Amino acid sequence: MRLIHALAATAVTGSLLLLAAPASQAATPAACTTYNPSNPSLGYGQVTLCPQSNGSVQATGYVVITEPYNAWLSPECVGLWVNEGSTNGTLLEPIVCAVSSAPTARATINENFTPAAPVTGVKVSPVTI
Repeated sequence: MRLIHALAATAVTGSLLLLAAPASQAATPAACTTYNPSNPSLGYGQVTLCPQSNGSVQATGYVVITEPYNAWLSPECVGLWVNEGSTNGTLLEPIVCAVSSAPTARATINENFTPAAPVTGVKVSPVTI
């Protein structure tokens, strides 16, 4: 009989401990997403966006300009725009500009930003400086 009471008490205590445990931990951020945008006349890039628990997004990657340097035009530069909702939301920095000494130029991106709306994509776009 003592054994039955001991087992019953253990079962009740275990059940109470399970009930006392939190149903879920703090929400974990969504998984990282990698984008490979390109624009044949401007350049290309790769960026991985990793949502953070505070609502910000960590962006790491690179952007390459393939448009040739033209001394008669204003500096030709490109950057990666993060589309937020239906708009261009955030321009990731740094941007990269064409140089006369090389056919292409590349910049490394390592930026943390807070999107105003959900991220829907990334694109390579010209940037005026």
